[in-house]
Amino acid sequence: MEHTDAFFHEFDAQDLKRPLRLNNPFFVEISELGKAAFEHFKHKLMTHPTILNHFDCGGVGKMFGLLVVKNFHDQLGYLAAFSGKINDTVSVDGFVSPVFDTLVYDGFYKTGERVLDGLTHEIEALLTSQDYLLKQEDLAQLKLNHQAELKTKSEQIKAAKAERKKQRVGATPEVLERLSQQSIEEQLWLKWRKKQMQLELDELQKELQVFQDEIQVLKNKRKALSQHLQQQLFENYTFLNARLEKKNLLEIFQSFGADVPPAGAGECAAPKLFQHAFQKGYDPFELIEFWWGPSSSSQIRVQGNFYPSCRSKCEPILHHMLSATESAAPPVLNDDNRLSEIEIIFQDEYLAVLNKPFDVLSVPGKVQSLSVQDYLPILFPYAERPMLVHRLDRATSGILLVAMNQEIYVALQQQFTKRTVKKKYIAVLDGLVEQELGIIDLPLRVDLDNRPQQLVCYEHGLPATTRYEVLSKMDGRTRIAFYPITGRTHQLRVHAAHPRGLNTPIVGDDLYGQKADRLHLHAAELTFVHPISSKNINVKCEAHF
Repeated sequence: MEHTDAFFHEFDAQDLKRPLRLNNPFFVEISELGKAAFEHFKHKLMTHPTILNHFDCGGVGKMFGLLVVKNFHDQLGYLAAFSGKINDTVSVDGFVSPVFDTLVYDGFYKTGERVLDGLTHEIEALLTSQDYLLKQEDLAQLKLNHQAELKTKSEQIKAAKAERKKQRVGATPEVLERLSQQSIEEQLWLKWRKKQMQLELDELQKELQVFQDEIQVLKNKRKALSQHLQQQLFENYTFLNARLEKKNLLEIFQSFGADVPPAGAGECAAPKLFQHAFQKGYDPFELIEFWWGPSSSSQIRVQGNFYPSCRSKCEPILHHMLSATESAAPPVLNDDNRLSEIEIIFQDEYLAVLNKPFDVLSVPGKVQSLSVQDYLPILFPYAERPMLVHRLDRATSGILLVAMNQEIYVALQQQFTKRTVKKKYIAVLDGLVEQELGIIDLPLRVDLDNRPQQLVCYEHGLPATTRYEVLSKMDGRTRIAFYPITGRTHQLRVHAAHPRGLNTPIVGDDLYGQKADRLHLHAAELTFVHPISSKNINVKCEAHF
């Protein structure tokens, strides 16, 4: 085993407590040890020539990762990595190597890419060849000529028909016979000419088909090679766990029910870091992932903020890589004690209004099933079928509306669908908002690589509109009222944090801002029409922050 490693960065961790187990990659919990590693690395990052060149050339920010490890001398240090490429390369001094380097010139992937490029050039050469283009032009022109000829002939036949109609008035049998014969001859000629035209087109199409067949053969060859190359890549992209057990990309994602891994799988920082650690026999203590540089226009990323590993690309891979490593369990999202804090603030035989505590799921989730929906039969044991009419994010507290049966549920749901329900949220923003009143209109869609986070997307996003009103400002923070007109996932959180929104994240927003004791967002007021009495019901619930 090697006793030197250019990627092992020592730092002063003498007085810092070592974690008992690896932190969970999907929940941001950074210890003092992790923060010390980050501060140490930050100085290197700010002076690294390749990184500086990337940003000087207008490069967008990157997700970076550090893995605090113990080496064979019981020394603590960290490994560093970045997601994807920097300056079109995956190998940068001081950062661990990729799990599989597709950029090696004489490797199978780059060799295969060059063959694919050659086939593409052949296809393009045929598509742009003078002979092929002339044949296409000849065919198009012949069709136009045929159309013009048929139009002229049709007009002549129509005029002749009208003339014969006049001649038939008072005509002798001999004349009538001659006129009928003329009509038959015209129709026979037209039928013959159309057949001749089709033969002319077929002849030219055959000449053109020779080119098209050759192009299709090359396209089929390129497609087959591309699929083979992709399969070969998946099979060679292998990941280790602490027992040095190997699994390739295809095996990993198929075990998660996906036939094909998503693009870029395995190129994130976390898999690179664990791969190097296990290859070297290091003990991993803490994973830190953070953003550095400007954010893209669609995402909300803040330089220096810590973020969890992405779910769609990294979760299946890390599930295998950490299968032999003891890591911290996900934080408990809710339990019986938290559910018992649910307060009923309005109730009759048809519906109820609850005050949901923060960090409690509205409906069962993947990580933990216990939720407000599960607790409803306990709260309302005599209800026919208590159901939540709408939802709040796990981290958001406040008003939830409950229907006691299916009929009431449908009636209330229709009000939400028609947007006649009025909602008011109270939030505290981590900064000062200058404009006292306004409307935010930013379309949203899910970040497919990092669910449940949302992206601002003008091409595929759903309309999302929020009205806001500043209530007060104190100690560098803004207390604000949000009045959502639409109800998209994370709408208020994104509209607050995004640069084109208020550019000021909600306090405690661990997805779009910085983690705190809680997310300072509370559903404070709800106005709707009672389905039975038809009266306006206005319910308020004070925010406890």
